[in-house]
Amino acid sequence: MLIAVGLLIRVIERNHSLYEVQDDNRTWTLAQHEVELLRLRGAAQDVLIATLAGRPDVRAELQEFRLRFDIVYSRHSILSQTFRSGRFPAVEGSASTLRLQAGFLEQTVPLVDGPDAALIDAMPAIEAEIRALRNAIRPLAVDGLAAIAGESVAARDSLGGEFRRFLGATLVLALLMALMIVLALQQNRAAERRLAASQRIRHDLDQMIEASLDAVLLVDGTGCITLHNRAAAEMFTTGEAPLVGLRFDALIAPECSANLPARTGHGREDITARSPAGRQFPAEIVVAEARAAGQRAHIVFMRDMTDVVEREETLRRAHDAARRGEEAKARFLAVMSHEMRTPLNGVLATLDLLRPRIAGDAQAQRYLRIIERSGITALDQVNDVLELARIDNSGAAAYPETVFSPAQFLSDMVEQNRASARANGNALDLVVAPGLGELWVRGRASLLLRVIHNFLGNAIKFTSDGRVTLHLSAGDPVPPAGAPVTLRMAVQDTGIGIEKADLTRIFENFETLDQAYGRVREGSGLGLGIARIAAETLGGRIEVDSAPGEGSTFALIVALPRVEAPENRATRPTEMSADTADGALPKQGAGAGPEPMHILVADDNAINREVLHELLVADGHSVVLAADGHAAVSAALDDAFDVILMDINMPECDGVEATRRLRAEGVDAPVLAVTAMAGPEQHAQFREAGLCAVLLKPINRVALRDALRRARREDEAPRPAAPQPAPPQPATPSREALDAAIRDDLRATVGEAALTDFTLRALADWDAALTGLPALLAEDRLDAFAQEAHRTAGSLASVGLARGAALFRQLQHHAQAADRAALAPLLTEAREERRRAGDALAPAPP
Repeated sequence: MLIAVGLLIRVIERNHSLYEVQDDNRTWTLAQHEVELLRLRGAAQDVLIATLAGRPDVRAELQEFRLRFDIVYSRHSILSQTFRSGRFPAVEGSASTLRLQAGFLEQTVPLVDGPDAALIDAMPAIEAEIRALRNAIRPLAVDGLAAIAGESVAARDSLGGEFRRFLGATLVLALLMALMIVLALQQNRAAERRLAASQRIRHDLDQMIEASLDAVLLVDGTGCITLHNRAAAEMFTTGEAPLVGLRFDALIAPECSANLPARTGHGREDITARSPAGRQFPAEIVVAEARAAGQRAHIVFMRDMTDVVEREETLRRAHDAARRGEEAKARFLAVMSHEMRTPLNGVLATLDLLRPRIAGDAQAQRYLRIIERSGITALDQVNDVLELARIDNSGAAAYPETVFSPAQFLSDMVEQNRASARANGNALDLVVAPGLGELWVRGRASLLLRVIHNFLGNAIKFTSDGRVTLHLSAGDPVPPAGAPVTLRMAVQDTGIGIEKADLTRIFENFETLDQAYGRVREGSGLGLGIARIAAETLGGRIEVDSAPGEGSTFALIVALPRVEAPENRATRPTEMSADTADGALPKQGAGAGPEPMHILVADDNAINREVLHELLVADGHSVVLAADGHAAVSAALDDAFDVILMDINMPECDGVEATRRLRAEGVDAPVLAVTAMAGPEQHAQFREAGLCAVLLKPINRVALRDALRRARREDEAPRPAAPQPAPPQPATPSREALDAAIRDDLRATVGEAALTDFTLRALADWDAALTGLPALLAEDRLDAFAQEAHRTAGSLASVGLARGAALFRQLQHHAQAADRAALAPLLTEAREERRRAGDALAPAPP
């Protein structure tokens, strides 16, 4: 529209300009200039004619000439100004012609203004110049008029173009207006559709809010409820008390804030709601800000959480019951730890003692090997079950982190398994990728040991006359210290292989294969299950590649933080293998003991001290005895010992405190904890104090020898251990009063007479405890009660009075837990057990 109006105004102005009369009309000026020049020439000719005619007075003719000269001069000035201003069209030669005329005028002015005589004398020459000038002016006038006429024609053509553009703009404007009308109609229809859709949405939204199970309330700026849905009415009213008009704070318990602006945008919040009738119930509230009738308001969404709270309480009770069940399972497994492994260790240790006595009986030797293999298999299965429970119950927390060299770690494993591989006709190799030989990392080496030991053991057992190769590589270039390095530890064998359909199933707990893989070795099916759980606990994964008849490759991929190599590079994580940590029978080392050493034994129980003394002296060691922690510290500072065996539970200064003092004084001899119980919660305390390993009572000779051998290895430096979890409470008494394995081990070591002496002294301790403990209980001296029960349990366990030792451990546990009600029945049972133990020992000398 604006463009069309602008074009119209321009056309009007151009049309007006075509008919406008100007004072200095260019055509008139140009034509009149030539006319005036002709008149000037005529005036000059009149002067010449009068002079030639001899007229004496030619003043009138001169006066006319001067007048015409002035007019020409004036016309020349106007014409020159017009040309200079650009109002005249460009005419070829116009500038030179005007300069020629200007020169003539300037030369003639002095004559015109001078005396008549001089003017009359110069008149012939002036007339000739005027004639020549007129010939020059004539083309200028003709060309100028032609140019002016051309401009006029162009102006009219331009005006026609303007008219045409105006007409086009008008047509375009008309089309645009028509289009706008169409668009307006479409917009109107769209607005009507949107209005209808909005009304439908509003209706649907109202229906949704009305159908919502949560209460929805609209609260105005004054805190009054102006609108609500049916769920709100059902939640807060019984029909007699409407909600509209009520203040919102009437629906909130006094202890809860009803400040809606403060709750806006905070998400879900728990409150206590109350109905107008006074019923209170837990609720969940969400507040959003809104506008209602131009005023600030709030939308409140509220949910009755009564059922949710009840379900959560039910789940909590179920969780507590499940936790108690897990604790019961842990206690049961702790019982199994003592009641199953100790007899098995005794059986195997007795076989070791029996072997030289039947050296000449081939049949008996064959039976012995069958018993030994069966016992080792049973012990392996028990240990697997206990290890699975340990990982499930404690996770990574039960396995301390250590600094170790992966290459050295695997090299030790290869050396430990080389004999078993050779027995099966296999070559066992280790391949370490370049750059990893000097790599040190921090990680849970005992868990790593579980995985690789299982892979390596399976590879050796299921490969005959083949090759087993242990590979160590890194997925990425080795990073600097502090950054994680991804390690791949793979065991590759040329054994029987596994069907691909079974590669997933073999990692399930208690899962064995029915085909050739399963027929090679029967077992609990826990080995790979434990390896899988251990790998997950490490944050790694297991990869398997296998085919029947082509062998298998089991690989552990795990990321461990790289660390700088310690100053003492002899550190090895294998010193705390699972077997030696809990006193189980080692797979190797069941033969002669290590080279003689100078050993300090610290135990507050005299029988325990003497039993350890006899076991150690029988193997050629020199032994110093200490009756408590103070004496142990003093002896260790005065003498250099190769190994220290430290009882944990001693009066005044216990084994942990004594070890801590020794480390503070610079004593670096390996310290082995000797205790009947050591739960996971004590592991960190043991490691912090400087204890290197744990031996669980009662100690058999094989476990003691292996522990000493590990502590004395010249190429290892003992470090704080990751002991196996011991029972969180005492085990249920054994069915057998006497532990034959322990007694046979002692009999073979110290002789029958010494065993009888130890037994009688232990029975005397038993009798003294049965006399003293009731008095301590009556005086409510539970700490002293627990200490005496611990001392007595140690004495009885040392000589194989297993059931009595377990009863006194129970007494110790309940006294420490201040469970007074359980102590009296246990004391009664301990008296009965004393009688049964006496009957069992009746053949012994009185």
